[in-house]
Amino acid sequence: MPMITEACKTGMLHLSKSFVYYPDHHANFHFEEKNVAGAGKAYFSSNAPCVVMRATNQAPLLWALNNRKCAEGAFVTFDADGCRLHIVEMKSKLTQGTWAKVLLQFNGMYLSALATARILGIESFTSVTCYIAYTEDAMNPDKSADMILIKPFVGVPNPVGGATEWEKERCLLPLNQAATIRKTQRDANNDANFGLV
Repeated sequence: MPMITEACKTGMLHLSKSFVYYPDHHANFHFEEKNVAGAGKAYFSSNAPCVVMRATNQAPLLWALNNRKCAEGAFVTFDADGCRLHIVEMKSKLTQGTWAKVLLQFNGMYLSALATARILGIESFTSVTCYIAYTEDAMNPDKSADMILIKPFVGVPNPVGGATEWEKERCLLPLNQAATIRKTQRDANNDANFGLV
């Protein structure tokens, strides 16, 4: 079983434990959506050592980013074949417009996690997985919707989009990093359990 390196342990000395920390080994850990409208938790567990990175109030961990959007958090697992990055976001009703915002949040968290990983002596990730927990899947336009209103204007960025990523369960993050998307619906308590990763 791979262990957290000395470089990583040294790097942790430069980071606030409020935002970056080691969860208890082999224990469940979670990320929390604190917005009252969508409050809930996303649970994970791992047999591998982990480092958890949390955002606060949707602000990225890296202050210099142009993209001010950020996911709930991320964590790195130290697996036999290298370090894997996991990015977590929670939503209530997931529309195409909301999904477009989620993709921006994944991008912001990826860049923040990448910068944090460098401080921890992590040079690259063997894989990146983005997790989305949602209450309601409203990604498909209503059959009664006027399709002309959904069509984007010429020369104007599409305010929605992301349907291809949703269907294929893959997205492209900054710096040409491909990521797998894992989706799950939240339970009656607004929580989601992604299980062992």
